[in-house]
Amino acid sequence: MDNIISKSKTETLVVFSIDICKRLIDDYVDFYNKYNWGNPDILKEAIKYCEETEFTKIDREKVKDLIHKVEKVTPDTEDFENIEVSYALNSACAVLDLLEFIIKQDKIYVSNISSYVIDTIDFKIQETESSLTNEELENHPKIVEERKRQITFLEINDA
Repeated sequence: MDNIISKSKTETLVVFSIDICKRLIDDYVDFYNKYNWGNPDILKEAIKYCEETEFTKIDREKVKDLIHKVEKVTPDTEDFENIEVSYALNSACAVLDLLEFIIKQDKIYVSNISSYVIDTIDFKIQETESSLTNEELENHPKIVEERKRQITFLEINDA
């Protein structure tokens, strides 16, 4: 993935990252509903800002404010004992990395975002199929499908 990400245009990577953040937000909402902790509206506000802002007209102070807000509602795995906290953490971290990416334009943030969704899928598979080896997990149809989805997204949108 890193090789494809490194060759992709910044604008494509913003859209790619937004897509993943939107797909992960439901996990944060589920966590919020179960534990009554956090605030999914803040994550949604950050995603919407990134979606609606022309990439060349970023309000750095607004983004820094959003980063601060998202950090406040990012759960800590030390504070919750259920697996849902990991899903919510990945969702919040993806949004944080999206915000960091639009300020710094360092593609490592996009690689992280790509990993958050794959890690979340991996965690969910392990919940139901705990006996899988690392190799079996890497080749699990859901993981393979997500990797293909990401590669196809970048290839089509970066053409």
